[in-house]
Parts: sequence; C-alpha cells; structure tokens
Amino acid sequence: MDPQSTFFAPAERSSEEELQAQIGLFQSDDLYRGFGNALPVIYLILNANRQVVYANDRVLEALDLNEFSCVYGRRPGELFNCVHASEEAGGCGTSRYCENCGAVQAILGAQSGSRTIKECRLNIEGSLAADFRVMATPMERNGYRFTIFTLEDIQHEKRREALERTFFHDLLNTAGGLSGLVEILEIIDDEQEKEEVLTLLKKGSQRLIEEIHSGRALSQAESGQLVLNRAPHALLGLISEIIQFYESYPVARNRRLCLSEATEPITAETDRPLLMRVVANLLKNALEASQEGGVVTVGLRKVGNEAVITVHNQTAVPPRVRQQIFERSFSTKGAGRGIGTYSVKLFTEKYLEGRVWFESSGEKGTTFSVALPL
Repeated sequence: MDPQSTFFAPAERSSEEELQAQIGLFQSDDLYRGFGNALPVIYLILNANRQVVYANDRVLEALDLNEFSCVYGRRPGELFNCVHASEEAGGCGTSRYCENCGAVQAILGAQSGSRTIKECRLNIEGSLAADFRVMATPMERNGYRFTIFTLEDIQHEKRREALERTFFHDLLNTAGGLSGLVEILEIIDDEQEKEEVLTLLKKGSQRLIEEIHSGRALSQAESGQLVLNRAPHALLGLISEIIQFYESYPVARNRRLCLSEATEPITAETDRPLLMRVVANLLKNALEASQEGGVVTVGLRKVGNEAVITVHNQTAVPPRVRQQIFERSFSTKGAGRGIGTYSVKLFTEKYLEGRVWFESSGEKGTTFSVALPL
C-alpha cells in the first residue's frame, strides 16, 4: 500500500526533526500549558499535516495515559482509535469514509484560513460511536501554520435529541395507524370485518404501549441499564403480527408487505418486545425507502445454529449512506431521525447476542438481516 495515497485529505506527514521542533515550541511555553489545562474540553494543536504537537491534560484523562509521548505526532482519529484511521496506509483522514468526517472537514477548513465548527461522530474501536462538537481555528507561530482543535463531548445532547424526536415520530406513526383503523371501522357494515378491525385495534393499542416501553428501553440500553426478559417465542407469529399491524400504516399505502415463500416456523428464546422493536424498525425503514407500488418482503429461516430474519425492499441504499447506516443520528429522512438502524444494531448485538448486516445493490435492492442464536 502506498503511504501517500488518499481518498480525501493529504496523507503526507512531517519529518521527525520538524515534528520535534514544533512540539518544542509549545512544550516549553508555560502560558500555553496553563491556558490549555484550564479548559474543560479536549484541546489540541495540530501542524500542517494534522499531527498533534500540543495536547492538554484532558487528552491524557480521556485516553487514560500518563505521558504525552504517546500523543505527539498522531492525528486525531489515530489518537482516539477511530475504526477508519487504519483503513488506509495514509492513516486518519485518508479513507473513503473520511470525506464525511466533521473533524477532518473542520481541520481542512481551518487550514484554508477560516475558523470552522462541525459535528463529528467518532467510530471508536470496540465500542459505540461517540458524538463531538469540533472547532478548528487557524494559527501561525515561528513561520509554521497550526490548527487549534477542540472536541466537546455532546453525546448526551445528541442522544436526548434523537430519542425525543424518534420517540414522538414513532408514537405518531402508531397513533396514525390506529386512527386509520377507526376510520375503516366507521364505514364498514359487515360484522365479521368489524371484528377483524377490532382485533387489529386491540393489537395496535398494545403496540402503542410497547412503543412507549421501547423508547424507555433504548434510553436504558445506551446507559447499560437494560434488563432483558427472555422466554421462548414463535418468531413467525411475532413477524406476522408486526406485518399485519403495519399494513394499516400511512407509509404502507400503495405498497405491499408480504412474507417470503422460504419462511420457516422457528421458536427461539429471546426478549419479545426488544425483538419486535428491531423488526419493526427495519420494516418501517423499508417501507419509507420504497416507491409507490413497491414490495417489502420479510423472511425467516434457520441457518446453522441461528434464526435469520430478513427484510427486503427493492430500492438500493446510496453508496454515501452505506458507510454511516448504523450510526446514531444519521438519517436521510431529516435531522434527529437517524436512530432506527442504530437501535437495531445496539439491541441486536449488545443485548440479543445476535448479528445485523445489510446488502444493497441497484439490481437486487436492499436486504437487512438479523441473526439470532438458537
């Protein structure tokens, strides 16, 4: 691999001699050290090649380090173990993903001469993504061009915003489905049909309650306080119930929901409300992504020692979206709406002990798969 190749920001790095000279400019300056350590945020100074030449004590605290020697010379993504920092030989800022990174964008903005503020979702090795507000400001000293770079943790702010907007959005969707059923009930005369609609209304009312529980569950899941209630459940019945209810949703109008012909009846020990939340989110996303006249197909089959649930729609996910599909708050549907696929991954992999992935192409459409252990 060519260490100078890049898909976004320049890959070039400073020589060791130049790097040490730049570090020395700030290391011996008590004013900078005192000012930097007085700040409550992560405070870095980067050189023209985006390498750290100064860091305050907040950095050591965040990384649980004892000395700055492990910090100097590295780029922000490398410092905080971003999963994309090692994808290319050039390091942080050079992968295909990096063009969507607010941190790299802010640094490049500062290098072009203007203070730049962005939001950055850092995908950290071995853990969930973390949200930061980053600010990059250009600075010159001793003939060198530097960037003052700060990171402010806004995870709680983003979590609250996403949860609130998604929670109310889902409640409105469920209430809309119930309202549609009530309208149908008012115009039909056949007693058998009325009984069928009343059955759906009862299930819908229960679903509304589960939506409220699910909103609370997501909040508890992110804080690590979620407690599961596992029991054996017939997965086909669970899926059929979700399909039957969502057929009355406004978003399902002029779209068709169906079970795959290859579907198998499988019983698995799982947390029913949590799994329903996972399948419902995938189903809603598939409906929202489908064009009028489109078909959304749900499948269930046994593969080895796993039950695999699939949700397929005929629309491809754009390439720029695929890299961020499971991130909190990322959405093509508007600000604060990107919690559905993120919660699917969180619930499935952290709590249901399963796996989730997707495949998408223009020819085959998009299929999300959830594998649960049997």
